[in-house]
Amino acid sequence: HRNVWLNIVGAMITGTVMYVGIFYIPVLFTAIYNSSPTQAGLLTWPWMVSVIIASVSSGIAISAYGIYRPFLWAGSSLLTLGFGLMYSLSPDPNFPKQAIYIAIVGIGIGLRLPPATISAQAAVSHHELASTTALINFSRSLGGILGLSMSKAIQSSSFNSHKASLIAEFPLFTDTITSIAKGNAQLIFDISDLAVQRAVKKKFVDSILIVFLICCIISFAGFIFSIFIQHIDLDAPPPEDTELVSTPHTSPPSSSMKFA
Repeated sequence: HRNVWLNIVGAMITGTVMYVGIFYIPVLFTAIYNSSPTQAGLLTWPWMVSVIIASVSSGIAISAYGIYRPFLWAGSSLLTLGFGLMYSLSPDPNFPKQAIYIAIVGIGIGLRLPPATISAQAAVSHHELASTTALINFSRSLGGILGLSMSKAIQSSSFNSHKASLIAEFPLFTDTITSIAKGNAQLIFDISDLAVQRAVKKKFVDSILIVFLICCIISFAGFIFSIFIQHIDLDAPPPEDTELVSTPHTSPPSSSMKFA
């Protein structure tokens, strides 16, 4: 059924942007606020709270009303909007704005998580439920792995494209810039010259924002895929049961046995 493979693709897309966000939002906060990895993780609380609330709310609403496609559409739209807004961020500290943007992304992820699985499950028979659910979860994890690999390559390539010019302009900080290029954002604040620090910080933050732009494009692709998902009544019997109901059964002719 097309709902299955469409949701497999959708789960991969959700996994991609979810894991990329989980990894790079703390890195962004480290580069902006000079926070430790633990502190940067705690700053992502608007994201985590939004994911939980949206996921639970969408699950309850689907159970109550039996509709799931609007949540896929809304979730994909919010993911596209949220990552688009995050691409517009600057290196300057402004946590209220950043919190709103990552909360929008979190709501989008939360709205997409339950309906993707439910939509695929509604399209298969009882004996395929377990394998379909496992496939959706596997696709989400696979998307996360591929997304992290892709995003690291993009972010590293983006910053390295400016590394030579930064080193040429600020040769006294060659070692620090080289170490920052390896992903250690906290070293930005080891640069004593504030003008140099701002220049390096901007290039590093810009390299992360490129990743968010890619996530915005991927999220929009997820919205396109979700449009073609077919609604299947959750109260309808699964395909195998429908076949049993629609196909009349005829009893085999009884044979009589005669005993001498």
